[in-house]
Amino acid sequence: GVTAKKYLEQIELIQWKIAQKTRELDRLKRLNRDDLKEKITVLEEEISADIASLYERRNEIVNRICELNNKLFIDILYRRYVIGEKNFFEIAYDMNYAYKYIINMHGVAIKLFEEIHHDILDGIQVE
Repeated sequence: GVTAKKYLEQIELIQWKIAQKTRELDRLKRLNRDDLKEKITVLEEEISADIASLYERRNEIVNRICELNNKLFIDILYRRYVIGEKNFFEIAYDMNYAYKYIINMHGVAIKLFEEIHHDILDGIQVE
């Protein structure tokens, strides 16, 4: 199984993989060699599949976050894990709450996510 944080961080991980593969694709294309054409095609197909996977996983995660049925918890987890806002100071400022309060509420939201989705989290293996 995985923790709620690890599960929610899948969006960021898939985006990172796509970025890495895209960099490699650009590098291969710049080399402009005939012997790399097949490798380029395979990489383009992988990137397309990863993008499809990203949208599917993102949608699944958003739906699971929304099952918390608490606007504050949903907002915090959505901003942090779906949008990818890393800075809790900015999240707190944007939401008009104290930093420590948002940190505490993030912890409560994560615990609630794990309680609600423990069966799903127990059955998931993340790379």
